[in-house]
Amino acid sequence: MKSRKLTLLLPMLAIILLVWIFAAASMNNDETAELIAHQTLLVEKADVFCADEIYSRAIPLYEEACTIATDSTYDISYKLADAYYKSGDIKSYYELLIFRCESTGYTAYEEEFVSLAEYYFNSSNYAGAMAILDKGIAAYDSDQLKKMKEEHTYDFHDASGFYSEMTITSADYIPVCLGDKWGYINNYGGQLGEFIYDTATPYFYAFAYDGETMLSSTVYCAMVNYAGINQIVDSDGNRYALCKENITDILGMQKSGYGLVKNGNGKYVFVNSEFKVISNEFEFVGQTSSDGMSVFTAGGKAGAIDSSFQTVINAEYDAFAQNAYGESFNAGRGFGLKSGKYTLLDYTGSVIGTDSYDDAHGFYPNATLAAVCKNGKWGFIDTEGNVVIDYQFENAKSFSNGLAAVCRNGKWGFINSDGKLAIDYIFDDAFAFNKYGTAQVYTSEGYKLISLNWFNNEV
Repeated sequence: MKSRKLTLLLPMLAIILLVWIFAAASMNNDETAELIAHQTLLVEKADVFCADEIYSRAIPLYEEACTIATDSTYDISYKLADAYYKSGDIKSYYELLIFRCESTGYTAYEEEFVSLAEYYFNSSNYAGAMAILDKGIAAYDSDQLKKMKEEHTYDFHDASGFYSEMTITSADYIPVCLGDKWGYINNYGGQLGEFIYDTATPYFYAFAYDGETMLSSTVYCAMVNYAGINQIVDSDGNRYALCKENITDILGMQKSGYGLVKNGNGKYVFVNSEFKVISNEFEFVGQTSSDGMSVFTAGGKAGAIDSSFQTVINAEYDAFAQNAYGESFNAGRGFGLKSGKYTLLDYTGSVIGTDSYDDAHGFYPNATLAAVCKNGKWGFIDTEGNVVIDYQFENAKSFSNGLAAVCRNGKWGFINSDGKLAIDYIFDDAFAFNKYGTAQVYTSEGYKLISLNWFNNEV
Protein backbone atom coordinates (compact mmCIF):
# COMPACT_ATOMS: atom_id res chain seq x y z
CA MET A 1 0.00 0.00 0.00
CA LYS A 2 1.44 3.33 -0.96
CA SER A 3 1.47 5.93 1.86
CA ARG A 4 -0.66 9.01 1.47
CA LYS A 5 1.21 12.22 0.79
CA LEU A 6 1.65 14.52 3.78
CA THR A 7 0.62 17.56 1.77
CA LEU A 8 -2.94 16.31 2.31
CA LEU A 9 -2.34 15.55 5.97
CA LEU A 10 -0.63 18.75 7.06
CA PRO A 11 -3.68 21.05 6.99
CA MET A 12 -5.57 18.46 9.02
CA LEU A 13 -2.77 18.28 11.58
CA ALA A 14 -2.69 22.05 11.83
CA ILE A 15 -6.38 22.13 12.68
CA ILE A 16 -5.91 19.31 15.19
CA LEU A 17 -3.14 21.14 16.99
CA LEU A 18 -5.29 24.24 17.30
CA VAL A 19 -8.16 22.35 18.91
CA TRP A 20 -6.13 19.99 21.13
CA ILE A 21 -6.51 22.15 24.18
CA PHE A 22 -10.26 22.32 23.70
CA ALA A 23 -10.82 18.72 22.62
CA ALA A 24 -11.61 17.34 26.08
CA ALA A 25 -14.05 20.15 26.82
CA SER A 26 -15.96 19.64 23.58
CA MET A 27 -16.57 15.91 24.06
CA ASN A 28 -18.36 14.01 26.76
CA ASN A 29 -16.54 11.30 28.68
CA ASP A 30 -17.94 8.42 26.61
CA GLU A 31 -16.92 10.05 23.31
CA THR A 32 -13.46 10.85 24.62
CA ALA A 33 -12.88 7.33 25.87
CA GLU A 34 -14.07 5.85 22.58
CA LEU A 35 -11.75 8.04 20.49
CA ILE A 36 -8.77 7.41 22.75
CA ALA A 37 -9.40 3.67 22.58
CA HIS A 38 -9.62 3.75 18.79
CA GLN A 39 -6.48 5.85 18.50
CA THR A 40 -4.61 3.55 20.88
CA LEU A 41 -5.59 0.50 18.86
CA LEU A 42 -4.39 2.12 15.63
CA VAL A 43 -1.03 2.97 17.17
CA GLU A 44 -0.60 -0.51 18.66
CA LYS A 45 -1.16 -2.09 15.26
CA ALA A 46 1.19 0.39 13.59
CA ASP A 47 3.88 -0.27 16.23
CA VAL A 48 3.76 -3.98 15.43
CA PHE A 49 4.18 -3.32 11.71
CA CYS A 50 7.09 -0.94 12.40
CA ALA A 51 8.80 -3.57 14.54
CA ASP A 52 8.73 -5.83 11.49
CA GLU A 53 9.78 -2.93 9.22
CA ILE A 54 6.49 -3.11 7.32
CA TYR A 55 6.21 0.65 7.01
CA SER A 56 3.78 0.62 4.09
CA ARG A 57 1.11 -0.78 6.46
CA ALA A 58 2.19 1.16 9.56
CA ILE A 59 2.10 4.62 7.98
CA PRO A 60 -1.63 4.70 7.08
CA LEU A 61 -2.47 3.66 10.65
CA TYR A 62 -0.31 6.40 12.16
CA GLU A 63 -1.80 8.92 9.73
CA GLU A 64 -5.33 7.96 10.75
CA ALA A 65 -4.36 8.13 14.43
CA CYS A 66 -3.06 11.67 13.84
CA THR A 67 -6.51 12.79 12.68
CA ILE A 68 -7.88 12.12 16.16
CA ALA A 69 -7.40 15.07 18.50
CA THR A 70 -6.14 13.81 21.86
CA ASP A 71 -3.25 14.64 24.13
CA SER A 72 -1.28 11.85 22.44
CA THR A 73 -1.64 13.06 18.85
CA TYR A 74 1.52 15.18 18.81
CA ASP A 75 3.65 12.28 20.10
CA ILE A 76 2.06 9.97 17.53
CA SER A 77 3.09 12.40 14.79
CA TYR A 78 6.68 11.80 15.93
CA LYS A 79 6.22 8.07 15.31
CA LEU A 80 4.73 8.91 11.91
CA ALA A 81 7.75 11.05 11.02
CA ASP A 82 10.11 8.24 12.04
CA ALA A 83 8.14 5.79 9.88
CA TYR A 84 8.32 8.14 6.90
CA TYR A 85 12.09 8.39 7.31
CA LYS A 86 12.71 4.66 7.70
CA SER A 87 10.44 3.88 4.76
CA GLY A 88 12.47 6.17 2.52
CA ASP A 89 9.68 8.74 2.06
CA ILE A 90 12.09 11.59 2.79
CA LYS A 91 9.84 14.25 1.30
CA SER A 92 6.99 13.46 3.68
CA TYR A 93 9.45 13.09 6.56
CA TYR A 94 10.82 16.60 6.16
CA GLU A 95 7.38 18.09 5.56
CA LEU A 96 6.21 16.64 8.87
CA LEU A 97 9.49 17.59 10.56
CA ILE A 98 9.04 21.20 9.45
CA PHE A 99 5.50 21.13 10.81
CA ARG A 100 6.63 19.74 14.18
CA CYS A 101 9.61 22.07 14.62
CA GLU A 102 7.78 25.20 13.51
CA SER A 103 4.62 24.51 15.53
CA THR A 104 3.95 27.27 18.04
CA GLY A 105 1.85 25.18 20.42
CA TYR A 106 4.24 22.27 20.96
CA THR A 107 7.99 21.69 21.11
CA ALA A 108 9.75 19.14 18.92
CA TYR A 109 12.56 17.00 20.29
CA GLU A 110 16.13 18.29 20.29
CA GLU A 111 17.26 15.77 17.66
CA GLU A 112 14.47 16.97 15.36
CA PHE A 113 15.77 20.53 15.51
CA VAL A 114 19.23 19.19 14.65
CA SER A 115 17.90 17.14 11.73
CA LEU A 116 15.84 19.98 10.29
CA ALA A 117 18.70 22.49 10.63
CA GLU A 118 21.01 20.09 8.77
CA TYR A 119 18.36 19.71 6.05
CA TYR A 120 18.06 23.48 5.68
CA PHE A 121 21.84 23.94 5.54
CA ASN A 122 22.14 21.24 2.87
CA SER A 123 19.37 23.00 0.92
CA SER A 124 21.25 26.34 1.22
CA ASN A 125 18.38 27.72 3.31
CA TYR A 126 20.68 29.30 5.86
CA ALA A 127 18.09 31.77 7.17
CA GLY A 128 15.65 28.92 7.82
CA ALA A 129 18.36 26.88 9.52
CA MET A 130 19.34 29.74 11.81
CA ALA A 131 15.70 30.34 12.78
CA ILE A 132 15.23 26.65 13.66
CA LEU A 133 18.48 26.59 15.64
CA ASP A 134 17.41 29.69 17.59
CA LYS A 135 14.08 28.05 18.42
CA GLY A 136 15.75 24.82 19.48
CA ILE A 137 18.30 26.66 21.62
CA ALA A 138 15.51 28.60 23.33
CA ALA A 139 13.72 25.32 24.10
CA TYR A 140 16.67 23.17 25.21
CA ASP A 141 19.71 25.44 25.76
CA SER A 142 21.49 22.71 23.82
CA ASP A 143 25.28 22.75 23.41
CA GLN A 144 24.87 20.68 20.23
CA LEU A 145 22.53 23.27 18.68
CA LYS A 146 24.74 26.15 19.86
CA LYS A 147 27.80 24.53 18.30
CA MET A 148 25.97 23.98 15.02
CA LYS A 149 24.91 27.62 14.94
CA GLU A 150 28.44 28.83 15.69
CA GLU A 151 29.89 26.61 12.96
CA HIS A 152 27.58 28.04 10.29
CA THR A 153 27.03 31.65 11.38
CA TYR A 154 30.00 32.88 9.34
CA ASP A 155 29.68 30.69 6.24
CA PHE A 156 29.89 32.99 3.23
CA HIS A 157 29.90 33.04 -0.54
CA ASP A 158 31.08 35.43 -3.25
CA ALA A 159 28.32 37.92 -3.95
CA SER A 160 29.95 39.67 -6.90
CA GLY A 161 32.64 39.37 -9.50
CA PHE A 162 35.94 41.24 -9.33
CA TYR A 163 36.37 44.96 -9.99
CA SER A 164 39.52 47.01 -10.50
CA GLU A 165 38.27 49.63 -8.05
CA MET A 166 35.49 49.76 -5.49
CA THR A 167 34.49 52.61 -3.18
CA ILE A 168 34.41 51.43 0.42
CA THR A 169 30.97 52.51 1.60
CA SER A 170 27.93 51.55 3.66
CA ALA A 171 25.58 52.75 0.90
CA ASP A 172 22.98 50.52 -0.76
CA TYR A 173 24.48 51.26 -4.19
CA ILE A 174 28.25 50.75 -4.37
CA PRO A 175 30.42 52.55 -6.96
CA VAL A 176 32.71 50.13 -8.81
CA CYS A 177 35.06 50.51 -11.74
CA LEU A 178 35.46 48.26 -14.79
CA GLY A 179 38.28 49.33 -17.08
CA ASP A 180 38.17 53.10 -16.94
CA LYS A 181 34.43 53.56 -16.36
CA TRP A 182 32.41 53.59 -13.16
CA GLY A 183 28.98 52.19 -12.42
CA TYR A 184 27.04 50.70 -9.52
CA ILE A 185 26.24 47.35 -7.96
CA ASN A 186 23.89 46.62 -5.08
CA ASN A 187 24.87 44.78 -1.90
CA TYR A 188 23.91 41.45 -3.46
CA GLY A 189 26.31 41.97 -6.36
CA GLY A 190 23.68 42.89 -8.96
CA GLN A 191 24.76 45.42 -11.58
CA LEU A 192 22.66 48.59 -11.76
CA GLY A 193 22.70 50.09 -15.23
CA GLU A 194 25.70 50.62 -17.47
CA PHE A 195 29.25 51.54 -16.54
CA ILE A 196 29.37 54.98 -18.16
CA TYR A 197 30.69 57.45 -15.58
CA ASP A 198 34.13 59.03 -15.36
CA THR A 199 33.69 59.25 -11.58
CA ALA A 200 30.90 58.14 -9.27
CA THR A 201 30.14 58.54 -5.57
CA PRO A 202 27.90 56.48 -3.23
CA TYR A 203 24.16 57.00 -3.04
CA PHE A 204 22.58 58.64 0.01
CA TYR A 205 19.29 60.37 0.76
CA ALA A 206 19.35 64.14 0.31
CA PHE A 207 16.85 66.85 1.07
CA ALA A 208 14.80 67.73 -2.00
CA TYR A 209 14.38 71.37 -3.06
CA ASP A 210 12.01 73.40 -5.19
CA GLY A 211 14.24 76.26 -6.16
CA GLU A 212 15.41 77.69 -2.82
CA THR A 213 12.70 75.96 -0.76
CA MET A 214 13.47 72.73 1.07
CA LEU A 215 10.71 70.15 0.62
CA SER A 216 9.55 67.53 3.10
CA SER A 217 10.48 64.79 0.64
CA THR A 218 13.92 63.38 -0.04
CA VAL A 219 15.73 62.07 -3.11
CA TYR A 220 18.05 59.06 -3.20
CA CYS A 221 20.92 60.36 -5.27
CA ALA A 222 24.62 60.35 -6.05
CA MET A 223 27.13 62.72 -7.58
CA VAL A 224 28.72 61.58 -10.85
CA ASN A 225 30.82 62.97 -13.63
CA TYR A 226 29.49 61.92 -17.02
CA ALA A 227 31.23 63.06 -20.23
CA GLY A 228 33.11 65.67 -18.22
CA ILE A 229 29.97 67.14 -16.62
CA ASN A 230 29.34 67.06 -12.86
CA GLN A 231 25.74 66.19 -12.07
CA ILE A 232 23.45 64.57 -9.52
CA VAL A 233 21.55 61.45 -10.59
CA ASP A 234 18.59 59.75 -8.94
CA SER A 235 18.24 56.05 -8.14
CA ASP A 236 17.24 55.29 -11.74
CA GLY A 237 20.36 56.97 -13.10
CA ASN A 238 18.40 59.93 -14.45
CA ARG A 239 19.93 63.40 -14.18
CA TYR A 240 18.40 65.18 -11.18
CA ALA A 241 20.54 68.32 -11.08
CA LEU A 242 23.27 69.88 -13.20
CA CYS A 243 26.30 71.55 -11.65
CA LYS A 244 26.58 75.19 -12.69
CA GLU A 245 28.81 76.27 -9.81
CA ASN A 246 32.60 76.69 -9.95
CA ILE A 247 33.32 73.15 -8.72
CA THR A 248 36.43 71.12 -9.47
CA ASP A 249 35.82 67.94 -7.47
CA ILE A 250 32.72 66.14 -6.25
CA LEU A 251 33.25 64.31 -2.94
CA GLY A 252 29.76 62.88 -2.80
CA MET A 253 26.41 63.04 -1.04
CA GLN A 254 26.67 62.84 2.74
CA LYS A 255 24.63 61.21 5.48
CA SER A 256 23.74 64.74 6.62
CA GLY A 257 21.50 65.06 3.55
CA TYR A 258 23.87 67.41 1.74
CA GLY A 259 26.65 67.04 -0.79
CA LEU A 260 30.33 67.85 -0.36
CA VAL A 261 32.40 69.39 -3.16
CA LYS A 262 35.62 71.27 -3.74
CA ASN A 263 35.32 74.68 -5.36
CA GLY A 264 37.60 76.60 -7.70
CA ASN A 265 39.40 78.17 -4.73
CA GLY A 266 40.49 74.73 -3.59
CA LYS A 267 38.14 74.91 -0.61
CA TYR A 268 35.51 72.44 0.59
CA VAL A 269 31.87 73.52 0.67
CA PHE A 270 28.51 71.81 1.21
CA VAL A 271 25.84 71.95 -1.48
CA ASN A 272 22.18 70.95 -1.57
CA SER A 273 20.58 68.54 -4.05
CA GLU A 274 20.33 71.41 -6.58
CA PHE A 275 24.11 71.99 -6.39
CA LYS A 276 23.60 75.29 -4.55
CA VAL A 277 26.35 76.16 -2.04
CA ILE A 278 24.90 76.31 1.48
CA SER A 279 27.97 76.58 3.76
CA ASN A 280 31.12 78.59 4.33
CA GLU A 281 34.43 77.43 2.90
CA PHE A 282 36.58 74.92 4.79
CA GLU A 283 40.21 73.95 4.29
CA PHE A 284 39.12 70.31 4.50
CA VAL A 285 35.99 68.32 5.42
CA GLY A 286 35.81 64.57 6.04
CA GLN A 287 32.90 62.21 5.47
CA THR A 288 29.80 62.97 7.50
CA SER A 289 28.78 60.18 9.88
CA SER A 290 25.27 58.92 10.60
CA ASP A 291 25.31 61.22 13.63
CA GLY A 292 25.86 64.25 11.39
CA MET A 293 29.42 64.92 12.58
CA SER A 294 32.26 65.83 10.22
CA VAL A 295 35.93 66.65 10.66
CA PHE A 296 37.16 70.00 9.36
CA THR A 297 40.54 71.72 9.37
CA ALA A 298 41.43 75.35 9.97
CA GLY A 299 44.95 76.71 10.23
CA GLY A 300 46.32 73.22 9.86
CA LYS A 301 44.43 71.92 12.89
CA ALA A 302 41.38 69.62 12.97
CA GLY A 303 38.04 70.07 14.72
CA ALA A 304 34.48 68.88 14.23
CA ILE A 305 31.24 70.37 12.94
CA ASP A 306 27.66 69.12 13.29
CA SER A 307 25.01 68.73 10.57
CA SER A 308 24.31 72.50 10.75
CA PHE A 309 28.01 73.18 10.01
CA GLN A 310 28.47 74.60 13.50
CA THR A 311 31.73 73.94 15.34
CA VAL A 312 31.26 71.47 18.20
CA ILE A 313 34.94 70.58 18.76
CA ASN A 314 37.44 73.37 18.28
CA ALA A 315 40.25 72.97 15.72
CA GLU A 316 42.96 72.00 18.20
CA TYR A 317 43.79 68.45 17.14
CA ASP A 318 46.37 67.26 14.63
CA ALA A 319 43.89 64.81 13.11
CA PHE A 320 40.99 62.48 13.89
CA ALA A 321 40.96 58.73 13.33
CA GLN A 322 38.64 57.41 10.62
CA ASN A 323 36.85 54.17 9.90
CA ALA A 324 37.07 52.60 6.43
CA TYR A 325 34.17 54.79 5.25
CA GLY A 326 36.16 57.92 6.08
CA GLU A 327 33.93 58.73 9.09
CA SER A 328 35.48 59.92 12.36
CA PHE A 329 32.47 60.11 14.69
CA ASN A 330 30.02 57.33 15.47
CA ALA A 331 28.49 55.70 18.56
CA GLY A 332 28.96 58.99 20.40
CA ARG A 333 32.75 58.75 20.14
CA GLY A 334 35.79 59.79 18.12
CA PHE A 335 39.59 59.63 18.43
CA GLY A 336 41.60 62.87 18.43
CA LEU A 337 45.36 63.04 17.75
CA LYS A 338 47.63 65.31 19.81
CA SER A 339 51.39 65.09 20.29
CA GLY A 340 51.50 61.75 18.46
CA LYS A 341 48.86 60.02 20.61
CA TYR A 342 45.15 59.36 20.05
CA THR A 343 42.64 59.76 22.87
CA LEU A 344 39.00 58.70 23.01
CA LEU A 345 36.58 61.66 22.92
CA ASP A 346 32.86 62.28 23.20
CA TYR A 347 31.06 64.66 20.86
CA THR A 348 31.90 67.71 22.99
CA GLY A 349 35.63 66.95 22.83
CA SER A 350 35.81 65.67 26.42
CA VAL A 351 38.35 62.89 26.92
CA ILE A 352 36.93 59.45 27.84
CA GLY A 353 39.15 57.29 30.04
CA THR A 354 42.83 57.81 30.80
CA ASP A 355 44.47 55.73 28.09
CA SER A 356 46.09 56.89 24.85
CA TYR A 357 46.96 55.03 21.67
CA ASP A 358 49.62 54.99 18.97
CA ASP A 359 46.94 54.61 16.31
CA ALA A 360 43.18 54.07 16.10
CA HIS A 361 40.31 53.46 13.70
CA GLY A 362 36.97 55.16 14.21
CA PHE A 363 33.81 53.43 15.39
CA TYR A 364 31.18 52.32 12.89
CA PRO A 365 27.50 53.32 13.21
CA ASN A 366 25.73 51.43 16.04
CA ALA A 367 28.97 49.60 16.90
CA THR A 368 30.51 49.32 20.35
CA LEU A 369 34.11 48.17 19.72
CA ALA A 370 36.87 50.14 17.98
CA ALA A 371 40.34 49.06 16.90
CA VAL A 372 43.30 50.72 18.64
CA CYS A 373 47.06 50.17 18.51
CA LYS A 374 49.73 50.06 21.21
CA ASN A 375 53.37 49.07 20.83
CA GLY A 376 52.78 47.85 17.29
CA LYS A 377 49.85 45.54 18.13
CA TRP A 378 46.14 46.11 17.59
CA GLY A 379 43.27 45.29 19.94
CA PHE A 380 39.75 46.53 20.66
CA ILE A 381 38.18 48.85 23.22
CA ASP A 382 34.57 49.71 24.04
CA THR A 383 33.04 53.19 24.11
CA GLU A 384 34.32 53.75 27.67
CA GLY A 385 37.90 52.88 26.76
CA ASN A 386 37.94 49.43 28.33
CA VAL A 387 40.09 46.82 26.57
CA VAL A 388 37.75 44.05 25.38
CA ILE A 389 40.05 42.11 23.01
CA ASP A 390 43.77 42.20 23.83
CA TYR A 391 46.43 43.73 21.61
CA GLN A 392 47.53 40.87 19.35
CA PHE A 393 46.96 41.71 15.67
CA GLU A 394 49.24 43.20 13.02
CA ASN A 395 46.39 45.48 11.99
CA ALA A 396 42.67 45.67 12.62
CA LYS A 397 39.53 47.59 11.72
CA SER A 398 36.67 48.42 14.04
CA PHE A 399 33.68 46.16 14.59
CA SER A 400 30.57 46.45 12.43
CA ASN A 401 27.55 44.15 12.63
CA GLY A 402 29.30 41.73 14.97
CA LEU A 403 32.51 41.21 12.97
CA ALA A 404 35.85 42.98 12.63
CA ALA A 405 38.54 42.63 9.98
CA VAL A 406 41.95 41.73 11.45
CA CYS A 407 45.37 41.04 9.94
CA ARG A 408 47.94 38.34 10.71
CA ASN A 409 50.98 37.39 8.63
CA GLY A 410 49.95 39.93 6.02
CA LYS A 411 46.51 38.42 5.41
CA TRP A 412 43.09 39.62 6.53
CA GLY A 413 40.22 37.67 8.07
CA PHE A 414 37.37 38.40 10.47
CA ILE A 415 36.82 37.81 14.19
CA ASN A 416 33.59 37.89 16.21
CA SER A 417 33.03 39.94 19.35
CA ASP A 418 34.42 37.10 21.50
CA GLY A 419 37.73 37.46 19.67
CA LYS A 420 37.32 34.09 17.91
CA LEU A 421 38.30 33.71 14.27
CA ALA A 422 35.10 33.69 12.22
CA ILE A 423 36.46 33.89 8.64
CA ASP A 424 39.99 32.72 7.90
CA TYR A 425 42.91 34.92 6.89
CA ILE A 426 42.52 34.66 3.12
CA PHE A 427 42.20 38.27 1.90
CA ASP A 428 44.77 40.92 1.00
CA ASP A 429 42.48 43.51 2.58
CA ALA A 430 39.01 43.42 4.13
CA PHE A 431 36.43 45.96 5.23
CA ALA A 432 33.30 46.17 7.37
CA PHE A 433 30.25 43.92 7.19
CA ASN A 434 27.12 45.99 6.64
CA LYS A 435 23.44 45.57 7.50
CA TYR A 436 22.98 43.26 4.49
CA GLY A 437 25.61 40.82 5.75
CA THR A 438 27.99 41.76 2.93
CA ALA A 439 31.57 43.01 3.11
CA GLN A 440 33.98 44.45 0.59
CA VAL A 441 37.28 42.57 0.30
CA TYR A 442 40.39 42.75 -1.85
CA THR A 443 42.49 39.95 -3.36
CA SER A 444 45.14 39.79 -6.06
CA GLU A 445 42.30 39.58 -8.61
CA GLY A 446 40.67 42.81 -7.46
CA TYR A 447 37.77 43.95 -5.27
CA LYS A 448 34.65 41.88 -4.70
CA LEU A 449 31.74 41.45 -2.28
CA ILE A 450 31.33 38.49 0.04
CA SER A 451 28.03 37.70 1.74
CA LEU A 452 27.17 35.72 4.87
CA ASN A 453 24.93 32.86 3.74
CA TRP A 454 22.30 33.23 6.43
CA PHE A 455 21.74 36.87 5.43
CA ASN A 456 21.26 36.11 1.76
CA ASN A 457 20.06 32.81 0.31
CA GLU A 458 20.94 33.66 -3.30
CA VAL A 459 23.96 31.33 -3.29
